[in-house]
Formats: sequence, C-alpha cells, structure tokens
Amino acid sequence: MFAGTANAGSGTPTAAASPAATSREATTQTTPTTSPAATPTTQTSTSTGAAGTPPSTVLYGLGDSEGNFARCVNITSGCCYGDPASCPAGTVTGFWDDPWFKALTSPSSIHRLSYVRLFVSVDAVGQYNGSASSPGCAPSRVLQQPWYDTAGRLHPAGESLQDLLAGLVQAHADGLTPVVSITGYPIASSRPSFDAPAPDPTTPDGYWSYRCGIEGILGAISRLPADEQPHVWEPFNEPDTIALYRDPAAPTVPATSTVPATSTVPATSTVPATSTVPATSTAPAAQPSGCPVTATGVAGGAAKAACDYVLADQLIHQFNGHAGDTLLAGVFSRMSPTYLEQYVSQLASALPGSSFPASWAVHDYSGVTRGYQGSSLAVLAAFDRELGSDTGGRAKDLWITEAGMLLNSRTKLGDCPADGADPAGTVGACINGNATAQAADIASFFSLPSAGVAVPITHLFWYEWQGEINWDSGLLDAAGVPRSAWCAFFGSGTCTGSPNAA
Repeated sequence: MFAGTANAGSGTPTAAASPAATSREATTQTTPTTSPAATPTTQTSTSTGAAGTPPSTVLYGLGDSEGNFARCVNITSGCCYGDPASCPAGTVTGFWDDPWFKALTSPSSIHRLSYVRLFVSVDAVGQYNGSASSPGCAPSRVLQQPWYDTAGRLHPAGESLQDLLAGLVQAHADGLTPVVSITGYPIASSRPSFDAPAPDPTTPDGYWSYRCGIEGILGAISRLPADEQPHVWEPFNEPDTIALYRDPAAPTVPATSTVPATSTVPATSTVPATSTVPATSTAPAAQPSGCPVTATGVAGGAAKAACDYVLADQLIHQFNGHAGDTLLAGVFSRMSPTYLEQYVSQLASALPGSSFPASWAVHDYSGVTRGYQGSSLAVLAAFDRELGSDTGGRAKDLWITEAGMLLNSRTKLGDCPADGADPAGTVGACINGNATAQAADIASFFSLPSAGVAVPITHLFWYEWQGEINWDSGLLDAAGVPRSAWCAFFGSGTCTGSPNAA
C-alpha cells in the first residue's frame, strides 16, 4: 500500500494502490478501560476447508504506515540513530504498546500475530552521488535534512531510518518477526520535490540509486545487535502501482534533480554527529546477470521491477549475516496474469537455477472487502495457479502481505443496499456499520489461504491497525475501539467490537 496521508483517491479495493508508507494521520489511540481478554462477543471462527493451506500452518502478521508500529517521540534523539533499545523509557511510541495489540500477539489470540511489516523508503539512508566518472554512494538528502513533500508537509531528517530502527528493535522485544518492505514514492503529493517515484535499476542513475539505497539500509541495520536485524525483505512494495514499472515510456526525475528555488526545506542537517552512515559505497558489486544496465534500460515495466529483486538478491545475500535471508518476489497490488508473466520471465533470465525466488507476495483487498457478496477467492486462486505455472513449480510459498476490509472504499459495485449518508451504493457504504456484511468479509479474510492450491499460501497479513481518513481498513476505529475484525482475530471469549467506522 501507499501513503495514507495523501491517498485522497477512490480507495478502490481492486485497483487502487495500498495506503502510503509515510502516513502519520492516524488518530490517537485510546487505551481501553477494561482488559482485552475480558472485553468484547461475536466470535468468528473460520476454516480454509479441504483445499489450500491448512489453517494450522498459516502464520499471521500486521502491517501499517511507516512509523505507526514504533517511532521515536523526539526525532533528534541520537540514540534513535543507533540502537533504540538504548534509549530511555518513553522514547519510542506506537501501537506496539497498545493493550489491544498485545492481546493479538498473546497465546490467547486464536489467530496470533507473529509478524509485523515495516516500511522504509529506498533512499532512507543512501543515494547515488551523481557522478558518471566516479559513481558511488553518499548519505541521502532525506537522511541529512528535513524536507517538505509536494503537499507542503514537513518531514524531519532521518524520519524513515529512525522509524525502521525503532520498529526492528520493538519487534524483537515483542517476539515478532519483522518484514522490511522497501518503498518508493508512489503518491505524488507525498514525495520530496527532488525525488523520483522509483529508480530504474537497468539505467546507470537508477542502478546506483537503488543499489545505494539498499546498501545504506543494510549498513544502518548492521549497527543493531544480530538478533534485532531483519531477515525477511520485500525488495519493492507494489511496483505495479508506479508508472515507471508499468509503462517503459514513463518519464523519470533525474537523480541529480535539485530542490526548486521556492522550496523552504532547511539546508542544515539534524543527523547526530555520531551517525555512522558511510559517505561512499563499499566494494563495487558486479552488474546483475540478466539485468543489463544501459542508457535506455531494459524494455517493459515489469522487467524493470524484476531487476529490483535481482539486485536486492545480490546485495542482501552477499551482506555479512544475511546470506540466508528470505526475499519476497512480486509484492504486487493487483493479481494481473500478464504482469506476473512478464515479471517471472525477466527473473527466469536473470536468476537461473537455485537463485530463482521460492517465496512470493501479493496483496488482496477485493477478496476480503467484497466477501459479503459471496465467494471471493476466484481471482486469488487464478493468480495462485498462474504463479505455479509461470514459475514451473519453483514458487514454493505465497505470502499475502496486505489484505483487509476497506470500510471507506468509494467503488460502485452492483446493487449495494446502501442508504443514509451515502446513497450512491459504494462498497464502503455497504459494509460500514453492517455487522452481517463485515462478518462475511472477515470470514473471507481467514479463508484466503484455501485459494493456494498450486502454491501454498503460508502467511496472511492484515492492513492496518487503526483507520485513517483516506484509507480505513483498521482493526480499531479512530477512537481506539476494537471493531468486528479485531474480534475475529482474537477469536475467543466475548467480544463486542463495533462494526461502525469512526
């Protein structure tokens, strides 16, 4: 998903990008006065049935916009650039400390959360130095100085890096496995004026931009103790939502682009002097086989996206302590057979044999949000079969790293019996406040693994923890009250979660 802060579009579950990875507009949570275990009724117990992945083998996770799980209260705290575990108590805030969240990670939760998905921008730490004669890496502008996005919102220096480090440390403290998802800037109003939405790893500028980004992130997390470092990665989140990765003719912003003269971004850095971000790249890596770097790049947007994976595979697996890391290929927002075929074809030419990815990821909101209409697994099942066929059986597991019940979808669909404030018949109006429809949608979420007949669906992630104005698939409403979906996750005792969006 992409940035919820600027996702003022339709929120379409079938075609819209996920919420932004840079959102900070979630409202303040309210700690319940009663303990989660003693609260809330409706228990939703689901089974995947005979086909697909057995429920007992599915692992569950949760994702949200960058910094919502954990972030530093004071962005200038020097300890947050190293190991936030060394920071004083109260330095790191986020929903990791919410008792409702802790309840879902406890043994009492039927669908116990064991994974947390964390976003980090590709240039959070390093960027291309812009030199054609001596190409290399330098600390990125978003690391060194505060910046305004094109909608005029101020972002502190080092924000994305600090959010990642805080998330990794807190995930370890809570016994959760982190999945690090590299993201670009897909929402125009949420990106820095000097940044491109994404790099093209098959052109010189893009190759170095992506490579420096990954090397910078690896260098930063290497300062953490070994047991706090991540070992599951998504090389690029939802590439199919970015023009460059869809349309090879899409223009890109040069890596050397400067801030417009009207920009008011402070020029001074607020990164602590103790920061150990390297100013230059380490030993050169060989150009990835099958992804030639040329002035024009490879043809095809899906092929460019696949080359992100190829380069990440090389950089991450060669980094000390990460040879056995898991990289999730794809991470698509849409289940397009054509896009999948093109992406797989490029990977097959670049990564023959044992290097070909075994683990894949896709996002499926439509299979959940429209579950109240009846069977909603057909599209996912077709994608799963296509994945097995296109990869020649080399894809061994499929992760759904985003799915959820989108309460504010503006999509018009069929004869939605909506009334009241939204008589237009949108999907969101159909399920917002409708306990019966939500129960069907939630059942669809937990039944998604049954679509994994060709490639087992082994991991299932809900997005998001608490609803926001422009994207609301939260387990909690804006007041911090658990909804029906939270109750279904917890799945035991009594739960009176409200079906209403707030």
